[in-house]
Amino acid sequence: GEISEADRKKRITEKAKKTRTPIFGQYELTPRCNLDCKMCYIHNQDSNSLKERELSTSTWKRIFDEAYEMGLMYAILTGGECLLRQDFKELYLHLWRKGVKVSVFTNGVLVNDEYVAFFKQYPPEQVQISLYGSDEEGYLQVTGHRGFGKVVAAIEKLIEAGINVNIAITPSSFIKEDYI
Repeated sequence: GEISEADRKKRITEKAKKTRTPIFGQYELTPRCNLDCKMCYIHNQDSNSLKERELSTSTWKRIFDEAYEMGLMYAILTGGECLLRQDFKELYLHLWRKGVKVSVFTNGVLVNDEYVAFFKQYPPEQVQISLYGSDEEGYLQVTGHRGFGKVVAAIEKLIEAGINVNIAITPSSFIKEDYI
């Protein structure tokens, strides 16, 4: 019979371990973020100085090409907030067009209709969205911004578009009433 995608991935992973083939890659495209979460390592850092230290588009493509030549099959694009990069779509498509299964880890605030249409046309393996509370006040407490409604709307639009969405929740003392 047919094997599931999870079983197929498990078999590939087992073979890759034996041959020491790096089939998974997680790439922090930027440390910059549009939120200012109290528990984050970039909390209170200057966005401009962080941007100056980012790798160029061509450098990222070279890294992706080298990883692909070594066996890369699955990639996670993350940050900070990876959607802040002007070249995000270009970098995503560079991997996607090679047949790499790409996942995107985002806070969801920037996921607008344009990104939903992009992901519908070029489907990611998944879009993982971090939730930082269960209402606007919780978001304000953790992130310094009221983004809850935007993020929920983004999740709903992605699901409606048939995109595989995964929700990540980071417990925090700032929102403990949400998980008590």
